[in-house]
Amino acid sequence: MPILTYRDLEVWKQGIELVEECYKLTARQPYRHHVSSAIGSHGELETCFELSVRLGFLARAECGRVMKRCDSVGRLLSGLHRALKRRIERTKGEAPGP
Repeated sequence: MPILTYRDLEVWKQGIELVEECYKLTARQPYRHHVSSAIGSHGELETCFELSVRLGFLARAECGRVMKRCDSVGRLLSGLHRALKRRIERTKGEAPGP
């Protein structure tokens, strides 16, 4: 079969199946899934800012100002993620982990 679009690629087909399976497995905990994604995006954003400084697109002082806000949001996201994990574990009747 010829490859006409990205949807024809085996990697895309298997990737979409993996995502579908993950959504099914985490259906009872969608908020936690989205918070996990937000934590990953937060890390990407910090990396982009650092790269912008290194390449001279952004002054270190400007980066520092926005990184303080990133740090604050990152801490809030991490706390929310932990709280959701504890709530899910309690509803399953399991003892919360560290």
